[in-house]
Amino acid sequence: MILDKIDEKRLLIALSNEDMDLLDITFKQLDWKNDYSREIIKNLLIRAEHEIGFSSDNSKLLIEAIPQTSGCFVLITLLSNKLKRPRKTYKIKND
Repeated sequence: MILDKIDEKRLLIALSNEDMDLLDITFKQLDWKNDYSREIIKNLLIRAEHEIGFSSDNSKLLIEAIPQTSGCFVLITLLSNKLKRPRKTYKIKND
C-alpha cells in the first residue's frame, strides 16, 4: 500500500492485489453505500493522517476508485466546506 499526499487537498492511495486481499475487498465492492467499504476508507484516512499528515478535518470528500491490473488506485479529494452565500434578489420598482 502506498499513501501519497499529492497536495493539501488530494491523497492518492495505491492498493496492490495483496493489499486488497488483506482488506478482503474487491474493486466492485468499493462503494460508499457499502458499510464495509466505508469503514475501510475511514481506516485508510486515519492511517494517512498518522503516516503522512493528510487530514480530512470532517470535510466533504470526493472519492474515486480507479482499477489497475495489479490492484487499484483510490483518489481522495477534499471539497470546499465554504457555505454558499444566499442569492441576492432585487425588485424593480416602477415610478
